Amino acid sequence: MAAAAEEITLPVVDLASPEAGKGLMAAFRDLGVASVVNHEVDDPAGLLRAVRNLFLDISSSSQGYIPPFAESGSSLVEAKEGFAFGDIMDLPPDLTERPALERAYADFYRTSRAIVDALETDVPALRGCCDTNATALARLFHYLPSNRDLGSSPHTDWGLLTLVLSDDAADRDAALEVWHDSKWRRVRVPDPTALVVNAGDYLALVSPLRSPRHRVVVRRRHRYSLVFFYYPDYNATVPEPRPDLDLSLFDCQVVADDDLGRTCAADYQGADLTFGDYVARKWREVARPALLAR
Repeated sequence: MAAAAEEITLPVVDLASPEAGKGLMAAFRDLGVASVVNHEVDDPAGLLRAVRNLFLDISSSSQGYIPPFAESGSSLVEAKEGFAFGDIMDLPPDLTERPALERAYADFYRTSRAIVDALETDVPALRGCCDTNATALARLFHYLPSNRDLGSSPHTDWGLLTLVLSDDAADRDAALEVWHDSKWRRVRVPDPTALVVNAGDYLALVSPLRSPRHRVVVRRRHRYSLVFFYYPDYNATVPEPRPDLDLSLFDCQVVADDDLGRTCAADYQGADLTFGDYVARKWREVARPALLAR
């Protein structure tokens, strides 16, 4: 089992402050990650209880459910199960947690909009990029105790912003880590009411900001999180990457021994695909065949 990573404390940005944009820009230039307070997400502790309850309540045949080990951003096995929903993927109508999750989706959406509004002064490309955001996606994760340490492979996020609410504990047995100054650093959120916000690959493509490489480690405890992926509009174009950028958006994440014949999204680069079509191909990349999930 690997030693625990060094800790790094995230900067706290108050979204109600007129200086929120400056604070976000500074954090995203340095780490690519910040924590935000005075956001729109109501009752974070209650929402995490709903996430835990969902994994007790959900059926393996439910739309949006991803069974343990059936998804990965690399050839490595990841100790997690998941559940996805959003504007293009409805919640099951009989789900006990449906009202809480529907409220949470709306809250995360409003928070994402507030962050974009705060950044627009310094990132003009964001003006009008996300006005009909039907590609936003909420994902719930249950990370399983594992002697492999790995809950989620090192990766960057493909979209504009990623908002994270999790039950990370001080005992370091389950944690989000970011790659910074050539080391993995365990993320510490100084305010328990704060949300973690990652800059995504699209934001890095249209600005001087960083899309941070990060991972989730799990050891002796379960970890639960709600992750909100905020994308540019479906019809947005996919900008050409600068040579200095190392982004998962352009990685081929199909495993080498995948016999399903899936094509990498990056093979379509320059083919005038919309961002929505491109990301749909990316999701197919990281879905794992059952034989590889075992």
